[in-house]
Amino acid sequence: MRQRGEVVKCPLIKGYATYDDNMPYEQYCKWQKECLQEMFRLIKDTGAIFYNHKWRVQDGLIQDRREIVQDFPIRQIIIWRRKGGINFNARYFLPTYEVIYLIAKWKHDKAGTKYPASERSFRMTINGQTFTDRGFKINVNRAEETIEVVFDSTKVAERHQQWLEQVRQGIGLGNLPVVPYWGFNDLYVKVGTKLTNCFFVRADVKKTNGKEYFFYNSILM
Repeated sequence: MRQRGEVVKCPLIKGYATYDDNMPYEQYCKWQKECLQEMFRLIKDTGAIFYNHKWRVQDGLIQDRREIVQDFPIRQIIIWRRKGGINFNARYFLPTYEVIYLIAKWKHDKAGTKYPASERSFRMTINGQTFTDRGFKINVNRAEETIEVVFDSTKVAERHQQWLEQVRQGIGLGNLPVVPYWGFNDLYVKVGTKLTNCFFVRADVKKTNGKEYFFYNSILM
């Protein structure tokens, strides 16, 4: 008789033969990031990593592996629909999918045509509170009514030192010679086209024993 959350004749139900698979989560994330960093270093400029993982809920919190992949240029998340799966707790539904993060390392798509052949690009998420691990941040210039991208080479993480050396050789490590920016009016028009597909969630946040919890109050469309 098959039980909920159980896969029939699956060898992994009994675990691995020579490994207990019980690494502390923080240590596991650090190990996986180090593996991805080395892979990313080794692949060609046109290469990519297909990083397979599984989302799960532990202690009421979702583990979507953000701690592992957030510093990498994720081009797409692929859903792998499987014929079966494993769940060691019969009180949960059996998951039948996993995710594949497509981490792409590529030259700029117009390198050699519109731009010089050496032109490169990367993607990142920036904000106005903290610098990214590549040293970028946004600054709101209210006098000029612009949102500017600023760069500070001292904020670049150790793992990007090779990239930083390329920047030093290319344009130097001072302020950006040309400051990229968006005008308030430009953003007003652009954001207006996006708002029809967005919603705003209001929530209270608290931290208990190092874990972050959210209480959702309202959602505005």
